[in-house]
Amino acid sequence: MSTQSSVNHQQTISNGFYRSLLKNQTLMLLWSGKAISVIGDAFFDLAVMWVVYVQSQSILQSATVGIIIHLSTAFFSPIAGALADRWDRKAILWVTNVLSAVVIGFVTLYIFLFDYLPLPIALVSILFLNAFGTFLNPAEASIMPEIINKEHFIGANGIFQSISQISSLLGRTIGGFVIAGVGAGWALTGDALSFLIVAICISFARIPKRKANFTKKLSIWGDIKDGWSHIKSHRVIKTMLLLYLLINAISFMPTLYPALVSHQLNGNATIYGMIQAASFVGGLVGGLVTGFFERKFKIGHLVGGLWILAGLCNIGIAFSTSVLLTMLLLFAQTLFITVSVVSLNAIQMLLIPEEYRGRLFGIIGSLSVITIPLTTLMAGLLGDIIGVSTLFVIAGFWIIGVSILAFVNPHIRNANAK
Repeated sequence: MSTQSSVNHQQTISNGFYRSLLKNQTLMLLWSGKAISVIGDAFFDLAVMWVVYVQSQSILQSATVGIIIHLSTAFFSPIAGALADRWDRKAILWVTNVLSAVVIGFVTLYIFLFDYLPLPIALVSILFLNAFGTFLNPAEASIMPEIINKEHFIGANGIFQSISQISSLLGRTIGGFVIAGVGAGWALTGDALSFLIVAICISFARIPKRKANFTKKLSIWGDIKDGWSHIKSHRVIKTMLLLYLLINAISFMPTLYPALVSHQLNGNATIYGMIQAASFVGGLVGGLVTGFFERKFKIGHLVGGLWILAGLCNIGIAFSTSVLLTMLLLFAQTLFITVSVVSLNAIQMLLIPEEYRGRLFGIIGSLSVITIPLTTLMAGLLGDIIGVSTLFVIAGFWIIGVSILAFVNPHIRNANAK
């Protein structure tokens, strides 16, 4: 095939891919709703974190918010996953979004009435919202493989990752102006409205009826144990869980950026914002090019290779004293991580049978984050002792070690969506 013919062939495939997605009304409604929800979530995160810190001037209280989020995810995800396999998925998506709007509406009303948000109310609202959110992910994971063609699945997930990145960046940008201009209460009002809009989108979406019918009586603990047994018996999924657990052990990295900017780059809040923007853009581009990489390489080879590059970028960041170089390295690292994680998640969705999809995603989501609160706390303590640069080097070699594990494991190395 000539070079021109090859280019035309690739262009035809690409055009068919995008037309297929755009014609999928249910997918477009779910994607639109999710994008709006991500913008609203950014409003909520900024507003609550800002109010808590301004009122208390305590970094510990702000950190408590993040710890509550991860702990509630670890606790509620298996339960939500088990119920997602039994309950009507459209009802789950609709009800959880409406309840989230109610919770945020209560917090908003409290702020408008008292111009104050006590930490207990902030933590309880976050606990409820995160609990509702844990129902969304397993339900969405269960639906997506049934409404997207298998040959388009990984590329579609990459595009959605980019949409989420754009929505998050847009939400943080607009949210910051709203909070500074008219107050946190109005930012939270926008978040509550976003959940109601999502519920409307879901109402019009044609969610496929569940194929699997459960004959056994509902037993949450029994369903969770059944899901865990399925994970243990499936070597690829079990290895993916181990990789998630190991790679998430360094999820403390974003908390080190302010210290990195201040001590190593001699920068201010503006430089910190530029660093954050580079990371967002890396995730955006990574999502867009995931489909291209997936067509060229086996998933196992892709993950192992990109994580090695990501680890090297992390080590480079540790020694960089240039703002531009740090931004380029962070952009590349986020791109590599995004392509690999989106690919792994897509493979995982395709490998899990429909009747197990909810609870397995719930269990995996729970176990994969259990190390984050501990490692974040350890990084905070060690950062003052050994320095932020040393932590970046350690994290870089850790990523490379995990990539080698992915390379040498035959189940991951040979994993494929085909």
